[in-house]
Amino acid sequence: APLATFWDGTPGVIPASRVDKTPTALYIGTVEHPGALEKRKLRRYLSDGSELPPSGYWLSVGKPGVVLLGADVRGVWYGLHALAGLVKAHGPNIPYIEMRDWPSLAVRGAYVEGLPTTMELQRLASLRATHLFIESEDFYDLSGIHGETWRKAFENVRAFYMEPVPVFATLDGLEK
Repeated sequence: APLATFWDGTPGVIPASRVDKTPTALYIGTVEHPGALEKRKLRRYLSDGSELPPSGYWLSVGKPGVVLLGADVRGVWYGLHALAGLVKAHGPNIPYIEMRDWPSLAVRGAYVEGLPTTMELQRLASLRATHLFIESEDFYDLSGIHGETWRKAFENVRAFYMEPVPVFATLDGLEK
C-alpha cells in the first residue's frame, strides 16, 4: 500500500465500519461496494460520487476524517496515491481538502527496456500510469526460464494497476 511507505512499518488497519466513536478515520469504498460509506453521516459522498467516470476518485479530508470513494478499484488506487502525496507534503496535519480526479486519457504509459524494477513500478504507479510498454529480446523466444520470468514480471506490473505491453521491433533491420 502506498501509505505504508510514509510510516515506520505498516500502519494498523481497523475497518471504519467497526469503529463507532473515533474522532477521525479513513473511510474507503467504491460506488459498487461502499462499505462504511453507507453510514448516514457519509451518504452524501455516495450520491455525489455516482457521477465519477471510470478510474475516478473523490478524496475529502474533513471532520469525519478522510473519505475516499473510487468509481472502481483503480479509482481507489489512484486516490490512495493522491492521499500519500498529501501525507508526504504535510505529514499528519493534512489540510481540509476536497478533490475529484479522473484520467483524461485512457492510456498513460511509460517505456522500459528489460525487466522493470519494483522501484520503477512504484514510481510509475504514483504517477498514475495505466500501461507499461516493455521491450526485451526475450520476447522473441519465451521458452524455458524466460517465459516464467516474464509471466511473473507481468503479474507484478498488474499488481500496480498497470497493463504490461510487450514491444516488438517488427521492422528492424529492413533495408531499402
